[in-house]
Amino acid sequence: MNFTDLFIRRPVLSIVVSMALVIIGLRSFQELTLREYPEIKYPTVAITTVYPGASGDVIQGNVTAPLLAEIAKAEGIDYLESTSNDSISTITAHLYPDHSIDSALLEISSKVDRMRAELPLGTEDPVVEKGSAFLDSVLYMAFNGDSLTESEITEYVRRVVIPQFSTLPGVSSATLAGNREFTMRIWLDADRMAAFDITAGQVSRAIRENNFPGIAGRIKGAFRQFNVTPETNLETVEEFQSLIVKTDNNGIVRLKDVATVEMGPAQSDSLMMEGGKPAVLVRIGASLGANPLDVVDRAYEQLESIEEQLPEGMSVKITFDPTKSIRSSINEVIKTIIEASLIVIVVVFLFLGSPRAVSIPLVTIPLSLIGVCIGIFALGFTLNLLTLLAMVLAIGLVVDDAIVVVENIQRHIEQGQEPMEAAIEGAREIAFPVVAMTLTLAAVYAPIGLIGGLSGALFSEFAFALAGAVVISGIVALTLSPMMCSKILVAGSSERGLAAWLDKNFDWLQQRYRSVLKVTLNAKASILVFVGLVFVALYFLYTAIPEELAPTEDQNVLISVGSGPPNSTIDETMQNLPKLEAQLEQLPEYDSSFVFAGFQSPNTLVSFVMLSNSEERERGIQEVLQAVMMGTSQIPGMRFSAFPFSSFPGAAPDLPIKFVLSSTGSHELVNQIAEQMVGGVMTSGAFVYADSSLKYEMPRVRLEIDRDKASQLGISMAAITEVLAAFLSESDSGTFTINNDSYDIILQVGSKQRDAVRDMLDYHVSTASNMTVPLSTVVNLREEVVPNALTQYQQLNSTTISALMAPGVTIGDGIAIFEDLAAKTLPSGFDYAFLGKSKQFIEEGNKMMFTFMFSFLIIYLVLAAQFESFTDPMIVLISVPLSICGGLVPLAMGYGTINIYTQVGLLTLIGLISKHGILIVDFANKLRESKQLSIPDAVEEAAAVRLRPILMTTAAMVFGVLPLLLATGSGSEARFSIGVVIFFGMSVGTLFTLFVVPTVYTLLARRNRSGSV
Repeated sequence: MNFTDLFIRRPVLSIVVSMALVIIGLRSFQELTLREYPEIKYPTVAITTVYPGASGDVIQGNVTAPLLAEIAKAEGIDYLESTSNDSISTITAHLYPDHSIDSALLEISSKVDRMRAELPLGTEDPVVEKGSAFLDSVLYMAFNGDSLTESEITEYVRRVVIPQFSTLPGVSSATLAGNREFTMRIWLDADRMAAFDITAGQVSRAIRENNFPGIAGRIKGAFRQFNVTPETNLETVEEFQSLIVKTDNNGIVRLKDVATVEMGPAQSDSLMMEGGKPAVLVRIGASLGANPLDVVDRAYEQLESIEEQLPEGMSVKITFDPTKSIRSSINEVIKTIIEASLIVIVVVFLFLGSPRAVSIPLVTIPLSLIGVCIGIFALGFTLNLLTLLAMVLAIGLVVDDAIVVVENIQRHIEQGQEPMEAAIEGAREIAFPVVAMTLTLAAVYAPIGLIGGLSGALFSEFAFALAGAVVISGIVALTLSPMMCSKILVAGSSERGLAAWLDKNFDWLQQRYRSVLKVTLNAKASILVFVGLVFVALYFLYTAIPEELAPTEDQNVLISVGSGPPNSTIDETMQNLPKLEAQLEQLPEYDSSFVFAGFQSPNTLVSFVMLSNSEERERGIQEVLQAVMMGTSQIPGMRFSAFPFSSFPGAAPDLPIKFVLSSTGSHELVNQIAEQMVGGVMTSGAFVYADSSLKYEMPRVRLEIDRDKASQLGISMAAITEVLAAFLSESDSGTFTINNDSYDIILQVGSKQRDAVRDMLDYHVSTASNMTVPLSTVVNLREEVVPNALTQYQQLNSTTISALMAPGVTIGDGIAIFEDLAAKTLPSGFDYAFLGKSKQFIEEGNKMMFTFMFSFLIIYLVLAAQFESFTDPMIVLISVPLSICGGLVPLAMGYGTINIYTQVGLLTLIGLISKHGILIVDFANKLRESKQLSIPDAVEEAAAVRLRPILMTTAAMVFGVLPLLLATGSGSEARFSIGVVIFFGMSVGTLFTLFVVPTVYTLLARRNRSGSV
């Protein structure tokens, strides 16, 4: 008894199998988590080391370099970046995606610990932490208040708000930006200190020695004991003011005599503005592996409780919620699933014309979509945009097998057989093609799970979800569908109504097709020439289409980044803020914005610009971006770039091209070559913005010390450094405690005594005779220009050139220009690399091509095993290049680019179009065996008989992806990319298949079906 006979003769068994799929599938669906993309980890470890008062070159040589040398020995590091600024060293270790960040953090921390003893005296302990503030950010909110100071807002948020968010499940961090912490500000008066012969070191030591919290111990008697707590610490402004700094024959000098003491905010070179007012920003970060949607939902719930507790006059506003676009995208895809299902129902009905016949393949849709959830859950996958997109495509696919079964059984019924007999006979005939089509389509996606990298991480879940849905549809087509045919289909149902009209017209179409096919089979040479031309056209089409990693997403958010002169202060940068806001508010699409002033350095402005929904805008995201670039170019003294915010995995939001130039030579030489590269890039006309991160524009004052004279006076180098650090660098002189919280004590000279370079010459330093003399006694000043920062890539001196392409220029074109220019410009000893999105593009560029060829080979082998022939699979697969050509045509016409989504669409076409060839070749082989027909007669009959199911499955697939072509809203660009390839590829490929496959069959088919392969 045939496998299909069992389920036809035992309908209850067939129903039970299907019900089990539904029950287990629904239970699995309930356990699935919802997120935007499959979980992709690009872990980083950041090492930050502070060396107060040290210049960038001192930091580079004494802190960054030794740490880099040791960290580089750790396992799992892809590449290292470092930046050495005045007083601070930052090293970022970028790990391989599959490497454990916890093990890397432990190993790097251990290596850093070993290096601490070798760092210069005065260097603070390095801070080693994991994660990226951009990549894990899921929510931003701003706290402000008209009646509260920034320090008061900061204090409340730090003590009350942050702890509540930090403890939420899935939250990796809750951090502040734009915060102004309370500090004890001690503004030193250099003139009065000189008058009293008091140095900065004396003030600092007096504070440390007289602000010393501690426990003296315990008094313990025979029956009672007491803890002893001496009041050795300072807590109030008055206590600090009364602190004795010096005592001599002239009397007592207190701190208030040489300084102004006040509670005030820590001076900061950064500021956060929301709605034109200063605010304190709270950033919520999600842990690796956490579902960002769940994290944000919990944060919103917690925020409701926080709002109820806010002090009077304080308010909070959500400034940016990246998950809004995630939810919008997911809702759009779910809507697309519903639309595609309705379209497929209508298409199948218009082809079959009988509600009875239509009901059978339509049952396959919910069974397959629900059943595939079992596999998604079992493999540890999630419901995300890509698995949901797989379900959209599956709708047109899963009905194919059932359509073929129903059409074949209906044909037997119309030939006079009873429904039960027709179901058994028809299912037996069609079982092999159904199995072959199912395995073929499933085999297409197997290589995706093996390629690794971003493409593999992104599309493995897509591939397995689609393959799983197809496998389940094949099972349903061979178990439930034949049984339903035996019970539902009746003879004569197609003799009246719509079904009769459709049969009549399909009979006419079939005859017309036979006539054209006869002519085609007699013109084999012309067909072969045509196929050859298509093969040649494939190369020219593919190479003519622009390439990019992924289509630009419109998530209704733009990021604008501006930079001023390197020596700009935060106050000067803030003067440009109203001009920036004025330009942004002129945009018709403008909704709101918030700005980081002093982001990474005091001369930068970073603005997050929220736009109205894309459906409500007349201009696309690229047009708005150009308007922003044009508007901000009118702001004098600053240079702006802009780019769309993107949640695409793996790279932080940034300009698309990040070109790292590295060399064994000096930073000055690197800067010279970088300027040549930037000039060449802009001259190409393909870019609207390009700039190097390394700039020799930072003014610096070098103090040339007369060491002989200093020695004669008994002035040590340490004493000079101590004075300068205390007066100029916001010297940290310990902490004090209020209400069980500790706050910093900061020494600094007043602003009027440090606003000019020559003010330093009037600072006094102690001599061996305990008298003080001005620094001008032993110091001369020399001004020079130095780099804004010393950066390294893979321990080589480097700079990063960031660039934005002009409209119509893709990232592939931009990378090609950079590579060509580098080949012509870079001297010996220089190397380059790409980072961010451009690095991803290069790494993923060839993977899909190899995957395509691998999939083609896998399908060939699967078909060869099924047909027991090496020639039949060649006949089946001849239509693949023809279909690919059809998919490339709209891309070449400007309706898309070669990107990872269109490449997956092209890969999908291999399995889709192969199904048509399988139907024709398998039936032609059976006709030759059963009826002893000649090769031309057999393939002509097979193609004519299979015409209706081929057209029906094609229409179901083509019209099923129509909602992808008409998609709007967040993420529509990706859905369109894959939809346009499948729509045109299937349409053109089917047309070619109906004539090319039969022609090739007559040339390659085995002359003796029982003979050799």
